[in-house]
Amino acid sequence: MSKEWLDGGYEQPLEERPSYARARKVVFGSVIAATVLGCVALRSGYTQAQSIADSASVADAVADAETSAAEETARATVVRAVTPGLGMRVSNEYIESTGAPIGNQKGAAKLKWGELIVEPHRDTTLIALVDGAEATSGEESRWTWSVEGAENDYTGSRATHVFTRAGRHSVVLKLDGGDSRRLDGGDATQQQSQDGSQDENQDGSDTQVSTTEGKSTPIQSDDTGMTPLTVVTTVMAKWVRRELRSLTHDDRELFLDALHTMYHVETAEGRQSYGSKYVGIEYLVRKHLYGAASAECDHWHDDAGLMTHHMAFTLELEQSLQAINGRISVPYWEYSLDAYILGDNWQDSQIFNESWFGATSPGGKMKTVTEGRWAYTPVKSMARSYSNITNQWGLLRSPWNQNPVPYVTRHDKILGDGNYQPTFPSCDNFNSAFDQTSLADINPYLNGLTHGPVHLMIGGEWHHNNTGIARFFQNQESNFLLMAKVVWRHGFTRCDDTCVEGETDRDECTCTVPSEYLDLYDPYDVLTEKTGMLHWMSEYSVGKIYYDANNDQRYHIKGYSPDEETAAWGQILSTLANPGWVGEMFTSAAPYDPTFWPIHTTAERFLWTRLLAASESPEKWAFDTTWGYNHDISTPSDYGEVCAWDKVTDKMGVPECVKSTCPGHNEHDTIPFTDFLGNGETYTNAEFFALMQPDNDDCQIGRAHV
Repeated sequence: MSKEWLDGGYEQPLEERPSYARARKVVFGSVIAATVLGCVALRSGYTQAQSIADSASVADAVADAETSAAEETARATVVRAVTPGLGMRVSNEYIESTGAPIGNQKGAAKLKWGELIVEPHRDTTLIALVDGAEATSGEESRWTWSVEGAENDYTGSRATHVFTRAGRHSVVLKLDGGDSRRLDGGDATQQQSQDGSQDENQDGSDTQVSTTEGKSTPIQSDDTGMTPLTVVTTVMAKWVRRELRSLTHDDRELFLDALHTMYHVETAEGRQSYGSKYVGIEYLVRKHLYGAASAECDHWHDDAGLMTHHMAFTLELEQSLQAINGRISVPYWEYSLDAYILGDNWQDSQIFNESWFGATSPGGKMKTVTEGRWAYTPVKSMARSYSNITNQWGLLRSPWNQNPVPYVTRHDKILGDGNYQPTFPSCDNFNSAFDQTSLADINPYLNGLTHGPVHLMIGGEWHHNNTGIARFFQNQESNFLLMAKVVWRHGFTRCDDTCVEGETDRDECTCTVPSEYLDLYDPYDVLTEKTGMLHWMSEYSVGKIYYDANNDQRYHIKGYSPDEETAAWGQILSTLANPGWVGEMFTSAAPYDPTFWPIHTTAERFLWTRLLAASESPEKWAFDTTWGYNHDISTPSDYGEVCAWDKVTDKMGVPECVKSTCPGHNEHDTIPFTDFLGNGETYTNAEFFALMQPDNDDCQIGRAHV
């Protein structure tokens, strides 16, 4: 393992990290496989990762990866060398550093724009090609570039241009001299394929034409056979999302600084400086609370609307960041890389450096980051006038989270000293997800196995009283809070909403099952027919709690008498009503933790990979995109009910909860996001999913693996 990696040497600019270049080749080239525009590893990458793990040393893997990289470079060089005529390519600092165009990388499905993808608000170098090779210097005045929207033309075989919007842009390259000319019209055209190779014209000629989608503006030799000296190309501009550790120092600082602004400048104030697209974090947290902490049901998770809501949510954040600086895109965090390199020492990831996202499990009673950029990141207080959902202290938190600390909190333990799992989701986890053959089947993996654990591991849970009952929750560390939320949604948990900082004792401000309920309802009935929680406890209790299907068809506790069981059911219900204090990432206020954002772009990349694999190799990687969610692969929070709180009139009444799809998850439900394209448009789940397809011109974002 690189000492530079462990010492946080990636604070240095990209070009100053020689060991990172080697590490990147093994982890992004082999562990994750080469990917394009938001694709996590293809299946072959995972297989290769396993062979690396079994090899004699990482050095061997690096050597293998370097050989593959050299072969790819040689292949690209050959392709360009055999391409005759006049053409162009595009480049920027990342393309020059990696040697790979954004839209054409080894091991990944190709996009229809080929290599001609550029990035808004970033210096783009336009490079003239002659016979597939870069034009040599000399007589630079003969070269002229005309870029759609540019005030002036550029002169020279290389030109630097900054595109200022996403979408298509026409670029015309002209080489003056002789009687050569451009001929408009004509049916005989040559098309440049996605990998840069060239097809012959219908008439057998091989004129160079750079295009997107394999469609060219007709350019051909004239009747004298002279080579045309003008080429018209369409480039596609998209904001490209990269892995955090592959960003240049300046780009990472730009992102983190702008994100920090959003966490400290509220919406109304920020819009005065940055315009109408700006939103502060309080706006985004409230939106997430309204979706995920609704007493009715979870409108954003545990069903088919999971990805569309979170993709749109990230895009809303991204457009706010771009209101601050138009160059910014939201990076992704490839945490499977940390699982591979650090294992159960995941807390040592440089992601948690003070200057990046801060400590993962801060010490002290408050459990808040106290040093670095994110020290004492505030949670909005006195928020009852701002949001219909707050906690008992009036903080903008989940209503069942009794945490009174007015800052973002983290803890790496659940239920005392419990750990959910020793490390982040691994390549094996992503491989299992990649094997799924439908959107309905892959959605639960995106909700849980490949993504959910990161929330739990960073958020954590503490300050709860489960003395004497903890034994019933062994092997259920992750499910405890999920079950507690179900009991809360069914109305059996009530939280004191009159707590006042400085006046109410923190230990007295709790959530409980009111005594009135215990007089009306048998705890066993609440845990079974009302909420179904004993089903989950029996699933994970390793035989401690079991269902006797052959005799009384009731749940029992191994070794307990009937009286002891009755007392235990009451204890379990009371414990579920009081989940204690929970870190933001493990709650419906998760966007308050800045690590929230780069883990969701990782999920997007993975879904894109699966879609592109199916598009390129439908027989090998068939994938059914019919809208749906496989509830057989579920967790306690996925109980499939909607609770009719709007019909409850008594303050102590409980809702009727019925089996139904939560609004927000149906294919044609409208999602709470608008105007991404600036046309005032609204979206259903189906419409937004279509917008975000990898090959959609209107999708303004792209992704790169490095």
